[in-house]
Amino acid sequence: MKFSNEDSSQVYDYMNVLSSIRRKVLYRGSSELDEFNLNSLRAGINLQLKEVDVLSDITNDDIEKMENQAKLNKRKKNPYEPTKKLNEMKISLTYMEWYMTGQKRKGCGYYDGYKNPKTREEIVGQQEILKHQGRLNQYWKDIVVEKDRMPQKEGAKLRKRWLLGGNNYRRIVEPLDIAEYYKKGNVKYIENRPNHYKLLEKWLDEDKDSNSSEVTRIKAASLTEDSCFWAHVEEALILLRNMVNGGSINADKELEEFEAYVMREIENYAVSPDVFLKGSSLMTWWNEYKAYKGTAYASEFARYMNKASYDSYK
Repeated sequence: MKFSNEDSSQVYDYMNVLSSIRRKVLYRGSSELDEFNLNSLRAGINLQLKEVDVLSDITNDDIEKMENQAKLNKRKKNPYEPTKKLNEMKISLTYMEWYMTGQKRKGCGYYDGYKNPKTREEIVGQQEILKHQGRLNQYWKDIVVEKDRMPQKEGAKLRKRWLLGGNNYRRIVEPLDIAEYYKKGNVKYIENRPNHYKLLEKWLDEDKDSNSSEVTRIKAASLTEDSCFWAHVEEALILLRNMVNGGSINADKELEEFEAYVMREIENYAVSPDVFLKGSSLMTWWNEYKAYKGTAYASEFARYMNKASYDSYK
């Protein structure tokens, strides 16, 4: 397994999110929202939030701000706006973020909650998210292919706004693609990783290298920066279980490299705190690894986990 660090700012633009929601809302009758006594735009917002099960997490002040932004956007609307499609994709990405928030509120991580839905409600919510996931994947695959074929000067990799938006998409959506991949019993995701993800990451790294100013992170990332993090976890689980069952006798070194990789990500605040939630794939791996290694095993990562230092990781 090969591991690398990544450090870049999280940029998320909600421009035109609400105006698009207004166009897409299905009016299901007033009875469902009688208690809100809201106008049609506000009612539509609440219906969409309820659909992805995050209505209770969004304050009235937040909705009012978003509604005001939508009205402002409408007044400024330019029919020749070249970023219209990008803004439409941000609608789908917003739903993905709301879904993520809902999973965390339920106490299960974004990755594992998606991979292993436990209730009918969670399965229905996942089906809705799959629609947005599919739209986003198709859009960014097309964009990356188009830009990669252009002459370097004309394509300029991806313009800054697309570059940041594309890598925000990568961090949110690729973990779900990884979940689907391993759920089907596949292995070695990174060797079979879709090319558009690799290029988005490569272009971001090149842009970062050309930028002399680098900000040191002082708190945990809201999104795990390495979008292949869960693929590394899955491979570590497979290696460990094969070794325990006698299928591999040379995996100790690779598992220790995996330990070191996770520890680097922690020290760089590059993983989201939800990776340490009880029942997450990482915690499952750690508990099985600790049982295999025994209580006398010592390493920097083992000390961190045995002391439950992750409880203060924020």
